[in-house]
Amino acid sequence: MIEAANQSGRSLVQELEYRLENSFGRDVVFDMLLGGQLNGRLLEKVAFAVRDAGRDWASDGDAVKRLAKTVEKLVYDEATARTEEVEASKGPGTTD
Repeated sequence: MIEAANQSGRSLVQELEYRLENSFGRDVVFDMLLGGQLNGRLLEKVAFAVRDAGRDWASDGDAVKRLAKTVEKLVYDEATARTEEVEASKGPGTTD
């Protein structure tokens, strides 16, 4: 975050404020374009995985396989988390 603040010419506090203000707008984007915050949460994780794979991941067969595995795991983990959230929201003793 310090690096981002330096690159943007903002102080660290200004960078934090900027990110906080933009996070509210992001929630609207998630709802409108991505079908909700849960989908947005998944896509954000996928975006970070692509970023972490490096710029030239597409030209490296091993990097492609690692990224594909990571994305697959993210999808399954998100599905599991959603299922657990739904079950927890039902409360004890409730059934379908």
